[in-house]
Amino acid sequence: MVKKLQDGCFADRNRLRARQRYKRMRQTEKYKQQHRTAARFRRRTGDLKPELKLSLENKKYVGLNKRRQLTARQQYWLRRRRLLAVAQKRAQQQTMMQKMQSQSDVSTLDVQLFLTKPTDR
Repeated sequence: MVKKLQDGCFADRNRLRARQRYKRMRQTEKYKQQHRTAARFRRRTGDLKPELKLSLENKKYVGLNKRRQLTARQQYWLRRRRLLAVAQKRAQQQTMMQKMQSQSDVSTLDVQLFLTKPTDR
């Protein structure tokens, strides 16, 4: 009695079936995402010492696709920077509108409509 794996014909069919299954699997989005995550992990840990790599083995892919957690102070400064940028932009636009209105006979409303983007209306 010949075992299945010793049968040459079965081994070829099995190899072909495995290759086709792998090709189908590679097309799925879940596999692609998993592959990207693993590659990112290898890139990040490639230059680490072997003992550090071993300690990370258990934690492998945790947090690679997440944003870094910001502290309250960092969130404050991010928000402040955005608010200051918006305020500066609005002040610049306001002075530009006043200058345009004073140098021409166009009303403030017309200047405002002229300077705002069509998508904002």
